[in-house]
Amino acid sequence: MGITTIKLSQLRISPLNQRHVKPSAIESMADDIAAHGLLQNLVAYEDEGLFYVFAGGRRYRGLKELVKRKQIKNSDAFPVEVRTKEEAIELSLAENFQREDMHPADSIRAFAALRDTGMSAEEIAARFGQAVSFVYKMLRLSALAPSLIDLIAKDQLSLEAARALTLTDDHDQQVKVCKAANGHAHTIRRMLTTEKVDTTSGAFLFVGRDAYEAKGGTITVDLFSQGAEGFADQPELVQELAEDKLDGIADEYRAIGWHEVRATLDRPYC
Repeated sequence: MGITTIKLSQLRISPLNQRHVKPSAIESMADDIAAHGLLQNLVAYEDEGLFYVFAGGRRYRGLKELVKRKQIKNSDAFPVEVRTKEEAIELSLAENFQREDMHPADSIRAFAALRDTGMSAEEIAARFGQAVSFVYKMLRLSALAPSLIDLIAKDQLSLEAARALTLTDDHDQQVKVCKAANGHAHTIRRMLTTEKVDTTSGAFLFVGRDAYEAKGGTITVDLFSQGAEGFADQPELVQELAEDKLDGIADEYRAIGWHEVRATLDRPYC
């Protein structure tokens, strides 16, 4: 690790830079550099003779804007802190969180990249001063089809609609439903939950989450919920467990002398 001067012609934006959605105010950044100089160095890693900037992307773009204005040259050298490529993801994310708010699409991709290095949601949250629930939701959104994350980056898909699409892990279905629903979150939720059971429903509460999961049932957490509420993915299992539990209750009443007992999930007609 150390700071050295490197020609602008040797610098490139790193593909590991966690800000892929272009930041605003590049021209004003160029104006500021022209007036006051580069007040903070760039941070890059070396790869085959070139230096890839992973922190300081706006400053780099500001310098390139000054080249277009013919106020500086590509042969001019600027201070660059050289770090290892392995440090790029975490340091880039830290730098971007501390500055201009990151686009949600960049946060989604960045947290996924950190998870893929072995960091847990709790570790990511602690490292970057974010709520664990926020990190968890970003990681859930990272499981969307890449083409849908691209739409988020272009502001063509709202986060509300994106959260609704996480109700299925099937990328093809996500894309199909998004298109059919024209990106409307409420319609997406309705289309993806017609064959699921809400975990706040009477039938599911009667069965109980522990009993359902003990039989291998899975739950898709609803990102609109404040806790672990969501949808049971195996409605037939909920039905089976509810009927078994009702049969057990009916047997208990028969055992104490009741001659006619009917146990049903629906309210019987009188």
